[in-house]
Amino acid sequence: MKHIIYSLWVLPIAGLWLAVTLWGTPHVIGTYTYTGSRYLPPAERHYTTCTYYGWAGVITVDAIDAACPWVRFLKAGPQ
Repeated sequence: MKHIIYSLWVLPIAGLWLAVTLWGTPHVIGTYTYTGSRYLPPAERHYTTCTYYGWAGVITVDAIDAACPWVRFLKAGPQ
């Protein structure tokens, strides 16, 4: 029983590795492009691309449903 308790530290590390493998690392929105009025704030904007900055570097992806989430989990490599 004592040896099992000493090896429990492996579980959080394995869980973190699994989460990064499945969902990627967190990235924060940096810049974006959109269509719509630039000078009329209440006008509705339709975002076309979103550029995120994070652990995997700078990644530019297409917008989801014409919106750019503030934080997105992305994997390194081609999207």
